[in-house]
Amino acid sequence: LFYSLFLLNSIFPWLIWKKIYSKIEEEEYYATFKFVIGITAVPIFYLLQTFIISAIFNKEVGIIYLAASILLAFLSVKTK
Repeated sequence: LFYSLFLLNSIFPWLIWKKIYSKIEEEEYYATFKFVIGITAVPIFYLLQTFIISAIFNKEVGIIYLAASILLAFLSVKTK
C-alpha cells in the first residue's frame, strides 16, 4: 500500500528511472543510476509539488504535504 502511494506521488522520477533503466547495458550500474535519480530528481520533484500546493492552498498545507511525502517515501522503503 505504501509503495503504491509512493509511486503515485513520485510518478515523474519513476518514469525517468524506467527510461534510463532500459538504456543501461551492464547490470552493475543499475543501483548507481537509481541512487543518482533518487538523490536528484525526487527532491526536485517533491519541492516542485510543494510549491504548487502552497500556491494553490497555503504555505502550511504545502509543508504538511512535503512532510507527508517524505514520511510516505520512508515507509514505502522500509515496508517493501
